[in-house]
Formats: sequence, structure tokens, C-alpha cells
Amino acid sequence: MSQLIMFKKVVPAEYPEAYAGFSFRRFNGSDEDKQAWVDICKGSIIGEDNDISAYDRCMTNEAGYDEKYVFIVERDGKPVATTSILLWENKAARVHMVAAKPECRGRGAGKYLADIANAAAYESGCETATLSTDIFRIPAVKSYLRGGFRPVILDDESEARWVKWLTENNYADIPAVDKDYNFSKILCENAEVKKVNIGVFGARRGMNLAQAAVLSGKAYIGAVCDRDESTFKNASIYCREDTQYFTDFDEFIESGIDAVILANYFCDHARFAVKALEKGIHVLSETQAAVTMAECVAICRAAEKSGAYYMLAENYAYFATIGKIKELYDGKTFGEVIYSEGEYVHPMSAEEYAHYTPDGNHWRAQMPSGYYLTHSLAPLMMATDEIPVAVNARSVYPNDMRMEREGEPVKDAVQIMLCTMSNGSLARITGWAKFGGHGNWYRFACSKGSMETVRGDEDYIRLCYNSWNLPEGAEKESVVKVDFPFDEDKASLCGHAGGDYFATYEFIDCILSKRQPYFNAYRSCAMAATAILGWRSSLHDGKEYKLPDFSNEEERKLYENDNLSPFADENGVITYPRTKFEADKFDI
Repeated sequence: MSQLIMFKKVVPAEYPEAYAGFSFRRFNGSDEDKQAWVDICKGSIIGEDNDISAYDRCMTNEAGYDEKYVFIVERDGKPVATTSILLWENKAARVHMVAAKPECRGRGAGKYLADIANAAAYESGCETATLSTDIFRIPAVKSYLRGGFRPVILDDESEARWVKWLTENNYADIPAVDKDYNFSKILCENAEVKKVNIGVFGARRGMNLAQAAVLSGKAYIGAVCDRDESTFKNASIYCREDTQYFTDFDEFIESGIDAVILANYFCDHARFAVKALEKGIHVLSETQAAVTMAECVAICRAAEKSGAYYMLAENYAYFATIGKIKELYDGKTFGEVIYSEGEYVHPMSAEEYAHYTPDGNHWRAQMPSGYYLTHSLAPLMMATDEIPVAVNARSVYPNDMRMEREGEPVKDAVQIMLCTMSNGSLARITGWAKFGGHGNWYRFACSKGSMETVRGDEDYIRLCYNSWNLPEGAEKESVVKVDFPFDEDKASLCGHAGGDYFATYEFIDCILSKRQPYFNAYRSCAMAATAILGWRSSLHDGKEYKLPDFSNEEERKLYENDNLSPFADENGVITYPRTKFEADKFDI
């Protein structure tokens, strides 16, 4: 019987770190490594052949073979698994000869191998990847689905086989592609579930959240809007045959959609959110709600008048670790939070910065680092249910660290913000910190103990109680692995450690259950105001700024005409400094 074929788009990714005792290295071409490869593969994908000539037969002689892209995975220093890619024409990679010894199966090896293959394909410049596998290799197929691979429908027979496999293994609403790798249909669609008709505005980043929406089984993509029509082909993988495509936002929101995912430029969400809310369309804003105080006021007023919900899709707040910390905090055994910390650290080389910042007019080229604060602040809010009420901040401009191109403003490398929270506690956050090294971290120091995520490992949290406040049966100190309570397989298909999936899932569930999201207009605008006023504080030597209560019309009315912004408006006008070096050009 012919094998199943699977396809994915290669996503930008670095090679994975060591995980659960697994580490990997590149194949070195020696007879010893060939024998290690044979020992891993024999009995499964190469039969019982013990001769190292099997390597040349199965690998070296294959079209597109490159020794650089053959990998050996080790556990406790011993080779236990392998994966490789072949480089085909048209920037296509073929995942080839994936195998693992029985003793390492069920320990996350499949996902680890898939991540290695994706990183290798990205490193090689490939844009797509395919593989073939046997229908009886159930753990392997599951790991490929977790790694973002999609079923390929070649004909009626292959579709029937895929439907049978997915049904037997309890999968539903899985997008499939045709032989040309264009979206074909949703397999095993659950027709009994009421689904939300979602439109996506911004067909690049927006399709990551569209994927999460489709995988939830509670929504479908009814419309896509982007000014660049070339994005529609790639977007189609998560769409249906009757999905509509637009280049005009006003026409797009008249298409009959129930909700919209806003994934356009960072600094230009607010006006589109207001337009959608005024039409009674639910809004999921992919990043910062607003960049001016006046925009915050407009969003809150529109949300109050609309029958629709507004939500910020802050994915870091939906990490499994943050969910567990919230559960423990709500249990009250750690007492009340006194001090918390949130760090989002994402340094970039000049080359990476240029890749993500196409020109000097791009929002990232204009942005003070504190505006990108939701990754550091939102998890603190989510876990403790406290909201910032005041902020003061200072920025750092190191002499030996610059990634901006000539002619761009030299921006701060980090803005350290100290927020007074609604219960009187203090929260220290970073915004987008560009110092080394990459990672994110959260700490909650409470009256009876503390909780924090483990640096360098997104799956673990560290718990520590005061000895005199130790609950019965609890350990004074422990490090705990955390998993999502449900849909972990689906979440692993999506970005940001599953946060994309669960943020989108929450938005859809709020619509269907008719309840306000946690990150509603008020809380989302409180974060935006923290960024806006935090930047003003930084330019005024750390002066404290009070935040308005956006649910109070009297307080927010004071800011309804406050349009100061370091980002250019529709007319290209900048009304506030982008860096301390521009402070003398503005009346601040």
C-alpha cells in the first residue's frame, strides 16, 4: 500500500536546544556514524540490514543528498534517533529517513526530530517541506501533525485513508492540501459544532492565528484582507472554497464575518478595531491595542457601544506555565503578590533586524522598546488579576550595541518600567529588551512564597514556600513540569509555545459563550497606556505617570485628544520623539 504524503510550509526557526535528555549533532560521514545510523534504522525503515552499505543505498545515492543535513540525535551520549532532509528544486525540502530506537519513543523525540528538520530546511533556504510515512506508524504521524505537517490529498483513495486514520485517532478539523500543495479541504469537520465566521486582516502573521482558529474546530475563515494580493495563495491553506478575498478593509467588513483578526502593522490596529466594533464585529487584535491615548479612549467607547467583544491576542499570557501559576495563585496558598517581574528579551543581529524591518519607515524602525511590553506585562496581569495604575521608567542606550541602519533613529536597547499595580504591589517589566541573551522569564514574589518560570525552559516552573507557611503535603521548594490541560497536540502545531492557539481559542470561546475576554478593551488599553506613558516617563527622567481608569468616562475623557505618538500617522507626521536624541525637536 502506498505511503501517506504530508506537507508544511517551513517557518523561520533556530535549531532546538537540548530537550528531555536529547541532544543532536550533524552526521560526520565516518563509518562509525554510518553504523550508528544503521543501528537506529534497522528493524523499522531498512529492515534487518546491518551493513553500513545500507547508508549509501538509502542516503548517499538519493537525489538532493547533502551530508550537512543529516542529523544524529543522542540521549545520554548514545545515538538513538536520526532525521535528514533532501534538497529538491524550487526551494523544497524532503524530510527523509526519520527513525528512533524504541527506548526513546514516547519521550518527545518525534517533536524534537520534526523541529530539527524544520530548522534544517529553513537554514538551507527551503520554503516548503514534504515527507511520506506509513499509515501504521501512528506515533510518527502524530508527531508530524504536531510539527505542522498537513495531509496531502492525491486522489479519492488517499483522502479516504486519511479520513479513516484521523477518525480512528480522534482528530477533527484538520486542514489538508492537494497535490499542488494548495488548501483542499478540512478533513473530519465536526458539523455539529457551531462555528464562528472569522475574517483575517493581514495575511502574513494573521494566518498563524487563522490556523489556530481552524484547529479549534469552532471557527472557519470566511474572508481574508491584505493590500498585497500575492499573500492570498499562501493564506488559502487555512481557508475554504467559499472564502472571500479583499484588498479593501471597508468591503472586507461588509462580507458577513462575525469576527476579525487584526494582524496588520503594529502601530495601526486601533482605527480598524473601532471600525469593526461599530459594525458589531468581534475584534481580536494581534498586538498592542493602541499607540496613542486618544486611540485607547476610542477603542473603549466603541467596545461599550458595540454588542461585540474586543480582545488582545497576547499569546505569552496563554503559556502553560502562566496558566499553572494563575491556578496556584488563585488557590491562595502563596498569599498576595507583593512584587512581580516580567522579562521579554529578544536580541537581534543587524542581519535579523534588517530581515524583520524592511526599511526605515517600518514600525519596528520607529518604535521605542517600551511600546512592545505586552509579552512582559500581560502574563503578570493574567496570573494575579491585577492591573497597572501608575508607571515610571528609564531607558538605556549602550555605546557598543546598534542594529539600526544608517539614517534610522538610534533607539533604546531596553526600557525598564516599574508599575504600581491595582493592589499596591510593584511590577518590573522590560518591554522589548535587546540585550543578550534571548528568552523570557516571569517571577511572582508573594507574602507566603514565590513562583517563577525556569529560565531557558518554557515547560517548567519553580515553586518556593516560606517554611512557616508550608501547606500540608507540599514541598518547600520544587521544580514542576507543566502541560496544557487540553488540546496540547493542536497547540503544538501553532506558534509561541502554544500561546497562539490558546489565545485564539479563548477569543472564539468567549464569542460562543457570550462572555467578556480577560484582555478586554479596558485591560488591553491599560497595557497600551502603560507603554505610552512609560515612554513619556523615560524622556522625563523617570517621572511617575498615573494611568486613567478606562472604564470611567470622566477619567478617560481627559485623553480623548491626546494624539502624541512616536509613530508616523497617515500623513507621515511624527508628534513625539522616537529616541532621547530627538527630544530637543519636540515640545515635551
